[in-house]
Amino acid sequence: MIILLPFLFYSYRVIPEIILFFNNTFFKITIETENDFDYYIWIIAVKILTLGILTIWYITCPHRWKYALIIPIVVELYKIILNLFEYKTDKHFNFETILLTIFCAFIYLYFLKFLSNILGFDGYQRSVRYIVNSEINSEIENISNFKINEYKGAKKEFFELQKNKIKLEDKVYLRKLIDLRNRMY
Repeated sequence: MIILLPFLFYSYRVIPEIILFFNNTFFKITIETENDFDYYIWIIAVKILTLGILTIWYITCPHRWKYALIIPIVVELYKIILNLFEYKTDKHFNFETILLTIFCAFIYLYFLKFLSNILGFDGYQRSVRYIVNSEINSEIENISNFKINEYKGAKKEFFELQKNKIKLEDKVYLRKLIDLRNRMY
C-alpha cells in the first residue's frame, strides 16, 4: 500500500482543471474561479496522503503508543470531511460536521483495529518478544550457575590439551575437547 500512495497523490492531475461545478451522490462542489478546483483537489489529495501514511503507521506499529496516532487520524478525517462538505463557506466549526466526523472516525478506527489484528502485527511482536526474552533468561540462568573453580580447572585442562595436541590423535583430541566443552555447560 505504501507504494501506491505517491500514485494516489498524483491522481488529482487526472481531473480537468477547468471545472466550475462538480456534482456527486455524496457531495457537490461549486467553484468560483477556474484555478480553484485544481488547488482544491490538491488539498484533498494531500489530506488523503497524510491519512494513508498515518493508517499504515497505525496498522504496522506493534507498540502501545500506536493509540496516540488516533488523534492525528481523527484530525485528518475532520479536515477531509470539512473540505468535502463545506467548501467555500464561512462555517468552519459546526455541530453536524463534528458528529459526522465522530461517526466516520469510529467506523474508520474500528476498521483499522480489525485490519491490524488480522495482519497480526500485535501477536507477532509478542511472540518474538517472548522468544527473545526466554533466550535471554536462559543465558542469564546459565551465567548465574557458572562456577569459577570449574572454569579454572577446565582452563588448565584446555591448555594441557593444547600442549599435548601433537602427541594425541585427532579423534582423541577432538573427543577430549568436546568432553571439556560439555562439562562447562
